[in-house]
Amino acid sequence: MAVLAVRGAAPGAAPSLTPNAARARRVRLVPTGAAALFSLLALIVPIELSAQLLNSDGDLARHLRVGAYILARRSLFYADPFSYTKFGQPFVPYEWLSEVIYALANQLAGLAGVAVLAGLVIAGTYALVTGLLAARGVDPLLALGAGVLAAVAGSIHWLARPHLFTALGSVLLIWILERPGRRRVWPVVPLFILWANLHGGFLFGLIVLAVYLIGDLAESRVCPADERTIWHQRARFDAAALTLAFLAALVNPVGPHLFQHVTAYLGDRYLVDWTNEYQTPSFHALGAQYFLGVLLLVMTAFALTRRRPSLPHLLLVLATTAFALYSARNIPLFCVTALPVVVLEFDATWRSLLASPLAPARLVAGISRRLATGEQYGSPSTWPVLVTAGLIVLAAAGGKVAGVPIIDARFLPERFPVAAVEKARAAHLTGRIFSEFTWGGYLLYAWPEQKVFIDGQTDFYGDDLTRTYTRIMSLDPGWRDDLDRWKVSLVIIPDDWRLAAALRQEPGWSVWYEDRTAIILRRNG
Repeated sequence: MAVLAVRGAAPGAAPSLTPNAARARRVRLVPTGAAALFSLLALIVPIELSAQLLNSDGDLARHLRVGAYILARRSLFYADPFSYTKFGQPFVPYEWLSEVIYALANQLAGLAGVAVLAGLVIAGTYALVTGLLAARGVDPLLALGAGVLAAVAGSIHWLARPHLFTALGSVLLIWILERPGRRRVWPVVPLFILWANLHGGFLFGLIVLAVYLIGDLAESRVCPADERTIWHQRARFDAAALTLAFLAALVNPVGPHLFQHVTAYLGDRYLVDWTNEYQTPSFHALGAQYFLGVLLLVMTAFALTRRRPSLPHLLLVLATTAFALYSARNIPLFCVTALPVVVLEFDATWRSLLASPLAPARLVAGISRRLATGEQYGSPSTWPVLVTAGLIVLAAAGGKVAGVPIIDARFLPERFPVAAVEKARAAHLTGRIFSEFTWGGYLLYAWPEQKVFIDGQTDFYGDDLTRTYTRIMSLDPGWRDDLDRWKVSLVIIPDDWRLAAALRQEPGWSVWYEDRTAIILRRNG
């Protein structure tokens, strides 16, 4: 930071600070809006939301098991080693890189390391939303508010799973597409190489690029004649970006087969409809109500904006709104793509509202000016670096400070059959297991000597086995034959299931273990 000398000061004398420079020195340790949001989320997510991160379903446990298996072998695998129902059948390692990253965090710092890693990815994602808007010159208060709104609405799907990297990749893609001045297309290459190996959501990135390209071409047809060259240039850029992104996504262990695998699952109506997170959001639930509030704000912003939005931005909002209304898991993607471009369109109107002489406008304008000072002189990195370093130390200590748990780094015994599995492993219990669906991933993680009937990766197990699981669970006609056909000798399910009551009365079955979470039933002989 430059220090300004007062005119007429004696040579060699300590320079006096102008009022502006003095203010700069006072605020130099104040974080920028993006840095403040990152620091806040990085602390809140693993410390306050670890139960949600780690225990919402059994998929995290499966991802940790897969990642650990890859690390132990030091190579990928292409045939299933984890189940007895699909053992040896072809397996597509389409999330292998994120699974390895999570497994490394678990090996180095346990589940506390996993929670911290997920928190840092989440914090970075929404800090980038604010940072993108600030870099584009959006009013600082509006930029920070957009980041906070995106985080609140996107929290509906904050789980320590590979899809977090798709939200992060989506923000980075918007950075590339919305960069002012001379833009460079090459960053899409490393972005999509990584993205395609982290999560199947790279397809969403390709859709975003296609939407921008279509919007550019449409805008070039309706814009004033003197703007057509600009939109043609943007169309060429986005066409090149889409081509390079598609080619980059082919750099994965199975090449073009990855596209077939991901799209085949999304096109399987039974599996998609059977999976809760693919259902349309229920606006009676609090998480979906946050999204509804953001959606209403977006509509209000468009209504107040004095000029129509550009067609790429409008098409992006329409497309991502449709995705979010179709499937709740797409809500975070709406928040990190559509919301920023709406704010870019609304910024000029927002500034005109702040120029009003009314007292509320003057109050908000004053807050915005103070935030602008922080953006100009504040530190974008000091607090994020300090917070990240502190969280790494905390994770290395198992999430504890002086023996007191700060991060609840465990699979909850009221959510998973923790005590039942410990008892079974200690007794060296063997046999083919049928378990509650979301417990399958936990069994892979906590009882690695055993193979499972099914777990949360329904894209691998397919329709037939999922229907078989449902038939057994629901005691539909043929359920006994299914258990016999697969030679199931152990059943681990919640005690209050109808299947548990039925097997208690079934000849040849007996209760081996029971607690408040789980019951283990064993086939006699």
